[in-house]
Amino acid sequence: MDMRKRKSAFSIKYKMILGIGIPLLLVLSVIGTALCIEITSTVEGLKRAEIQLETKTASEQINTFFQPFFVSAAQIADIDSVYDLIVESNANPTAKIKDSETFDLVMNELQQAKENQNSALLSICVASTKGKQLVVSDGSVLDNYDTESRGWYQKVKQAGGNEILSPAYVDAVTGELIVTVGSGIWKGSELIGAVAFDVSLDGLTQEMANISIGDNGFITVYDSDGYIIYHPVSDLIMTHMDQVGYNTEMYNALVSTSSSEAISYEHDGDEYFGAVEYMNDISWNVMGCMTRDEFLNEVTRMTILVVSSFLFCALLLMIITVVMSLTIVRPIQVLDGVTTQLAEGNLDVTVNVVILPPVFPRL
Repeated sequence: MDMRKRKSAFSIKYKMILGIGIPLLLVLSVIGTALCIEITSTVEGLKRAEIQLETKTASEQINTFFQPFFVSAAQIADIDSVYDLIVESNANPTAKIKDSETFDLVMNELQQAKENQNSALLSICVASTKGKQLVVSDGSVLDNYDTESRGWYQKVKQAGGNEILSPAYVDAVTGELIVTVGSGIWKGSELIGAVAFDVSLDGLTQEMANISIGDNGFITVYDSDGYIIYHPVSDLIMTHMDQVGYNTEMYNALVSTSSSEAISYEHDGDEYFGAVEYMNDISWNVMGCMTRDEFLNEVTRMTILVVSSFLFCALLLMIITVVMSLTIVRPIQVLDGVTTQLAEGNLDVTVNVVILPPVFPRL
């Protein structure tokens, strides 16, 4: 008889757990899974946005760095004395340009412009085409200077009336990594000369080094020819992107003339997430990246937190279900015992009855 009672009580508890606890656990699991997916997607989106934002910030700093040089080069190219000196040099190539009446005026303009710029500006030059002479802001003049064979001059010619930024190169005298900002001197539609600013990249690379993406992320800057001009690993400076070893996805993003969102890529066996910002005015690329481990670290942490929270809730729910089932089953067990004794003829049975207050008022 006692065995039958225990089986009956167990059956009631088991049915309550199955009927209440299991459905609640299933609902909780579905909600937890959906929430986990949503949180993971949100965190991944935030990390991608962080990479893209810092990459955009780097490109804006590059624009800010070069903008004063673009403006100043255009202003010098428009100075009347500079124009007159170039016209005179082209008209009489054999004459010494220093003997021109406008030479001192031009030199004063160049030196004053250099003083007004920051220390990144190494020199300002004015070059004639047919005259083949180069006037430098330090007072020197280079004769037989083949202006038209210079790469920066060809870019000026191709750009029409716009200012240009040359690819990076190592200065033969200082050994510094520099670029040339150029602006054309025009006589109608004819390009008769050009202004050139030689600019050191040391200050710019320091600005790029100060940009952080997460804990271990970094910026890489490529010039218009695809050479690295900034990377935290100095050995990679002036390495072409073809030789870096990017996978197809990142390489295609770098050679494209458009910006890309953060994508997953591999480099030297390591996995990264990186975004590319294409600078249309100067044809440079800026890439910001962070390691895949760091990218997913926050996602993993949030996933563990959500799963742990739902496991705790599930355990608490099971405990509550068991306690509730025991609370309901005990009175039934007592009542079952009483009815059993009455059926056996034992009329001396005592039952403790708890009288509850009326739920409804007496009618």
